[in-house]
Amino acid sequence: MLLEAAQAIDEVVQDPAPRVRFTEFGDSALIFRLLCWIHQPAQRGIAIDALNTQVYKRFAASGIQIPFPQRDVHLKTEPPA
Repeated sequence: MLLEAAQAIDEVVQDPAPRVRFTEFGDSALIFRLLCWIHQPAQRGIAIDALNTQVYKRFAASGIQIPFPQRDVHLKTEPPA
């Protein structure tokens, strides 16, 4: 899916071809890195936005959920003075 997302972005060049690396295990996550080249360095921000959007939409369409950290908050009350 990550490679398909990169191939769908006009700013991403196909030579050298985009590639994906599984880099590490994270807290409740598998960490992948999508590596690709773009036509113009000035398009970097536009390309990153387009790639992130494509990945998010493809994951959502496939039912892949992105885990987000969750925290429990415990509130203590002090007795009246």
